[in-house]
Amino acid sequence: SMSETFIILVNYNNHNDTIQCLSAISSAGYSKNVVVVDNNSTVIGVDDIKIQFPDTILIKNHKNIGFGRANNIGIQWALDKKVQIRSDIVKSQKTFGSSQSTNRRRGLQIIFSV
Repeated sequence: SMSETFIILVNYNNHNDTIQCLSAISSAGYSKNVVVVDNNSTVIGVDDIKIQFPDTILIKNHKNIGFGRANNIGIQWALDKKVQIRSDIVKSQKTFGSSQSTNRRRGLQIIFSV
């Protein structure tokens, strides 16, 4: 079966940069399965992400839990969406400036920023 790709972005008070990143991702042909985890930003504009990219999943944390844990929230969302996928992601490689964990046998690919 084809691999399903999920892209995870963490946002904290930088929604304009996140929107630029989402534009690039969209231009590259990815519009589904993009997850933005907001780490309780204190600036106005986070909702612009969802307005400009309605297919994006926007998860709003109630506190800033740090970059790594916020990525884990996004990864968990992706894993929950693909219930048949187990969390034994085994292969890691560098791809277009991102860290990419892949388990193609299980049909899941997760890309997140580093």
